[in-house]
Amino acid sequence: MPQIHNVCSHLQNAFRARLRATSLPQSRLNESLLTLLRDQGFVSAVMRGSPAGPHVPAQGVAQRRLWVNLKYTGAALDTPVMSAMRTVSKPSRRVFATADELAEVAAGRKCPRLQHLGLKMPLTPGEVVAINTPKGVVDLHTAVKMNLGGEVLCTAK
Repeated sequence: MPQIHNVCSHLQNAFRARLRATSLPQSRLNESLLTLLRDQGFVSAVMRGSPAGPHVPAQGVAQRRLWVNLKYTGAALDTPVMSAMRTVSKPSRRVFATADELAEVAAGRKCPRLQHLGLKMPLTPGEVVAINTPKGVVDLHTAVKMNLGGEVLCTAK
């Protein structure tokens, strides 16, 4: 099973180290989360590859990697676009939310149950909450529009 906390800490450490690209283990959940981050503008590209690099075919299933091009701003392109990425749902404490609870959070109101479980409220502008729904990994506002609940994976800002 993919570990979301590994993805969050790996990306945050890569941004802090000012890396241009990094690789993560390939899984459907990791690929969906990275695609969401690409669509929201936090990373510039997601490619499949092997430990040798992107676009290099992997020899086996265990060798498959996702290569992520990180995005920077500023005059010298040295300021990371992502300032923080925090895990909400952990292996020891999975956090699930109904569609109504997610609508409360999206509207800026406090949801005591989710706040107690680790979701910081109110959300800051530009902050993205990743939700694993039956329709795949989507952001908070898309989940509210589709009236879906699911597991609250992480936040990125």
